[in-house]
Amino acid sequence: MKAGILIGHLKHGGNEAALIRTAETFGIGTVHVLGKRRKKYGKSQGAANHVTFTEHLDPDAFVEYARIHNLNLVVVENTSGAEPIENGVNYPVNPVFIPGHEALGVPSELVEAAARPSDRVIKITQSRNSYVRCLNTAAATAIVIHDWFRTLIQRDRDKQQPYGTEAENAGA
Repeated sequence: MKAGILIGHLKHGGNEAALIRTAETFGIGTVHVLGKRRKKYGKSQGAANHVTFTEHLDPDAFVEYARIHNLNLVVVENTSGAEPIENGVNYPVNPVFIPGHEALGVPSELVEAAARPSDRVIKITQSRNSYVRCLNTAAATAIVIHDWFRTLIQRDRDKQQPYGTEAENAGA
């Protein structure tokens, strides 16, 4: 499975470094960058040395690349119509996670491009009592990537275990 994360539109090097570290921790080997890659991602704790960076001129160039390489867009955006992760997301194969900038969100071209049945626009539902509009970009994306990783582990476990109850399988 090819998985990736898109950065470059976030503006904060600290968020980008945290996202690279999270991606590498959970086996995501490709970091897609809108625009030019930074020379250093100091707070990534060395994770930047263990991922592949791919630069894309703009959102349209990234989407074209994603389509050619059979990558599916997973937009992480607190917006109406987004699928809440707590409902259980059926993550696509070859996902590229696209987090939103805390103030600006995900570029509209990327949200609109996530329209294929294999693409997803997802969100993390927050408490209604919260005065904060959204989570920190790196924190929200880490939650989503962990949720995706958890589903991969569960799928592997399900493949290894026989179907039915223990009693049904004992007679097989």
